[in-house]
Amino acid sequence: MNWFKRLKISKYAIPAKPFVDRKIELLKIPFAKYDQATLKGFIPLTGIDDNVCSIQRAGQSLHYEFLCFSLVILSLIFGLFYYTAFEEQQLNHYKKIKAQVTLAKKKYGEHYYLLPTLPENMAFARYVDDEKTRSFWTELHYRYSYSEHKLTYQILDILMFLLLLICFSLPFYLYYFHPLPPPLFIDRKRQIIFTWHKGNVFVSRYSQVNMFQYDYKIAETKLITALGLYTQDKNQKLLQYLFRPNVLISLNETDIRKKALAPYIFMVQYLCNGKEAIAESCYGLIKPSRFWREERKPGDFDEQMARILAALDAGETAPSPSLATKSSSLSAYLSHTYLIDAEKALLEMPMKPKNRRELKAFAPLKSINDRYCVLRSRRPVLRFSLLFLALLLCIFVFNHNVENYDRTKGWEEPEILKDVQSVRIENGDNFHLRDDLSPSLDGLKFINGLGLNVDDPLPDWAYLYYRLHYHYLGENNYTVSDYAEKFWMFLFFIPFILYFGFFWREHLTVIDRERQIIFTWGLFQVHATRYSQVKFNYWNEHFPRQIPVGIKLFNCHISPKALQWYVGLFPQWQWKKWRWRKRPAQIEICSFIVKFLVHGKDAVSEVDFERPEGYIWSHTRQPTDTESTIKDTLEKQDSHLATEEADNS
Repeated sequence: MNWFKRLKISKYAIPAKPFVDRKIELLKIPFAKYDQATLKGFIPLTGIDDNVCSIQRAGQSLHYEFLCFSLVILSLIFGLFYYTAFEEQQLNHYKKIKAQVTLAKKKYGEHYYLLPTLPENMAFARYVDDEKTRSFWTELHYRYSYSEHKLTYQILDILMFLLLLICFSLPFYLYYFHPLPPPLFIDRKRQIIFTWHKGNVFVSRYSQVNMFQYDYKIAETKLITALGLYTQDKNQKLLQYLFRPNVLISLNETDIRKKALAPYIFMVQYLCNGKEAIAESCYGLIKPSRFWREERKPGDFDEQMARILAALDAGETAPSPSLATKSSSLSAYLSHTYLIDAEKALLEMPMKPKNRRELKAFAPLKSINDRYCVLRSRRPVLRFSLLFLALLLCIFVFNHNVENYDRTKGWEEPEILKDVQSVRIENGDNFHLRDDLSPSLDGLKFINGLGLNVDDPLPDWAYLYYRLHYHYLGENNYTVSDYAEKFWMFLFFIPFILYFGFFWREHLTVIDRERQIIFTWGLFQVHATRYSQVKFNYWNEHFPRQIPVGIKLFNCHISPKALQWYVGLFPQWQWKKWRWRKRPAQIEICSFIVKFLVHGKDAVSEVDFERPEGYIWSHTRQPTDTESTIKDTLEKQDSHLATEEADNS
């Protein structure tokens, strides 16, 4: 399943709860009865009658139309800028071409293009001759074959062509050919909610539908993010997948409660009170204007639905969440649970105490003793990726500039040596010792003083000195700024390489066994939580499998009343002795933390260990007010959780 088709939940979502639990709350929210005109303007609704109501799923609304319009506008803007730049470059190239044609006529005559001995560097002049207008095809030939920046032009033109192709073809595909997901159908008579996707039926009774909601409140309400419906796999086992109705968007906090919950209020009102409570008349189902965009109902739709409902009536449920590290190709979403709830499973995982060598190979570990365990919470792979990218760009820019330099030198060097030979014939071999010659020959006197023959190569240092201090053919005068302009991009990446290689700072996560807390710090912020209240994030491939990806800690530094979650990700790879070491699984790191907190250092390590600190593994310095901030954070966390428990009760 492609990434844009995955049914995901925000990282702030909490585990599922029965949708029926919010029945009374949703029924209390005022909901005006819709007439025919209002039903047409109610975007989530696609159809309603006395028996069935259909609600759009996320992605079935105006999102694709907005995306198509944005891509077309973006492509037009890029195309306009690129056309302007192309016209300017074409004008500059035309001037250079005419100058080179004039130079070729001056040296080889009017019919220079007929000479078989024409230098290779002037071969492009054969194709242009005395063109009076700027030809598009002449520009392309010069641009990709003889320009000093031909490699850059080729790459940029290809990238721009691909960008414009994508920006024009993707909206065309989305608007005309992308299949629309079928809506969520609510059957009032049977009290079920169902839909289908790629031949699979997803259904659940209203009393068995699970809901996922945000872990924080907006306008004194926890917003629902998705509903869980059931299907069966190849082994006839129940699996639960997430489906999100199309939710109206509002930036007004006073109105967001009503609009964000509108589809769910509509569904509950219809299931409990019928069509008469929400609509004055029936409203026909909106079908795709192009039949090939409609996803057909599976041929065995009734059989699949009967099997799933029979399994639900028999008391079968989807497997409860359990820890695993093996990934799957099924839909994934991000959720979290309390670390202490998984304590039993994590403690049962086999893990022998590590010796010094194993601790050194354990990439996330910074240090460990009887009280503290310090973990590195930023992935080294990010640093190495950025370092590799900076090096790659630096090498590319440097190679491109060197190629331009070699091409320019190959063009100018024979002409310089020929001019030196001509002056030798006219004024003698030692004309560089004479003081009565014209100052315009000072550059040639410098070259002649090197004692080179016509066939000898000109040293790079001499060629650069000549370009910096003397005129070339009476046309160009080069300065140091010319070379600085050519190599500034190469020099631009040097600070990034130094930073990623030697001054990259890592964030540390500290596990304090004595106080049973976990805390970390970043830029002017401290995050801390008690072990009993720490949550860890995990990717649900489906309910039987969960992949931990990090822990969640509280933070109240930004505002005295603000409580925010901080997601601490662990490193996955370690670069050691010019090879990648095997990565520690995320579940292994969670088990390491729990065993240290519950059983102490002896359960995970045979010795005290501290990784040597240097430029490469330097970390962010601990703030001076860490302890006071931790104390304040824990107090506010306790107050927040007490208030939340009171609200839930």
